[in-house]
Amino acid sequence: MTSRKQLIGASAAVAFVAATAGVITTVTAGPAAALPASQSVCAMNGFPFWSDAGWISMLPARTVVTSGATTLKVSATADIGVDSANNAEVRLGWSVNNGAPAEGVYGPANFAVHAGSWAARTTFGLISVGAGTTTVQPYIRLSAPVLSPPANIIHRCFTIEATTS
Repeated sequence: MTSRKQLIGASAAVAFVAATAGVITTVTAGPAAALPASQSVCAMNGFPFWSDAGWISMLPARTVVTSGATTLKVSATADIGVDSANNAEVRLGWSVNNGAPAEGVYGPANFAVHAGSWAARTTFGLISVGAGTTTVQPYIRLSAPVLSPPANIIHRCFTIEATTS
C-alpha cells in the first residue's frame, strides 16, 4: 500500500521532471555555422558522358586559404546513373592546385558502378596541405569498353573545408 506521503513525493518528482523538460526544450542556441559559398558548389543540370572522354570536370574548382599546415576535407556528392556494360565504373579523381586528377590518392576512386538504376553517391577525401591557398576540383571518368552506352549524371555537389567554426 502506498502512503499519502509517498504519493506527494512521487507527484513532486514528476512535476520537477516535467518542469525541467519544459525548460530544456525552450533553450535556444545560435545558428549553426555553415561553409562559405566560396567553398561549395552544386549544379542541377544533367549530362551524359562516355568512356572515350577521359577525365571531365564534375564541378568548378573551389579554393580555401589556410594559415598553417592542415588537412582539407573535401566531399563530392552526385546522383548518377551508370547505363554502361557490366563492370563499368564512374571513377573519381581530385585535382589539387590545377594538377592532373589523382585517382585513389586522397580518397576512394570508385564513385559508382553499373547498377541498372540511378543512385545517389557520396564520397570524401582528405588532402594534407601547407599554409596558403589551395585549389581543389573533382573530376570523373567512365571506365568501360569504348562502345558502351554513357553514364549519366544529374544533381551533383562539391565542398571543401579547412576548418569549421
